[in-house]
Amino acid sequence: MFKGHPKGLYVFLFANMGERFGYYTMLAIFILFLQAKFGMNAEEAGRVYGTFLFGIYFIPLLGGIIADRLLGFGKTITLGIILMIAGYLLLSQPGSGKFMIYISLTIISFGTASLCNISTCLYVLRKPTKMSREMKILTAAMPKPRL
Repeated sequence: MFKGHPKGLYVFLFANMGERFGYYTMLAIFILFLQAKFGMNAEEAGRVYGTFLFGIYFIPLLGGIIADRLLGFGKTITLGIILMIAGYLLLSQPGSGKFMIYISLTIISFGTASLCNISTCLYVLRKPTKMSREMKILTAAMPKPRL
């Protein structure tokens, strides 16, 4: 089952698994945390939540540019892992105020943005040399555009 896979696949697997685990675990209780800890009403907590989700889903464009033009895929993913660990550690500190929460959410957003290049890395890592039987069937079944 594990034979024939590149060694980097396991690094990508655990990096992505850690990122998804932290993300979904935090989002499950995030609004309740903001309301209980800081006394935010539902509207204000929803605004913070929405801004964080905006960062998670739109900052990866910046992460892709950094990976393509500046650091490369491996260094960008390593930077993303470090940023996410730092952001979650800052978020978990007792007694931190609203400003520290905003800073840690920003750091987590940039860390996640750096990790969203994993699917591209998997393609580069695998570098298919010949087309598998399944790929031949899929490409033959795909509709071809006609001019």
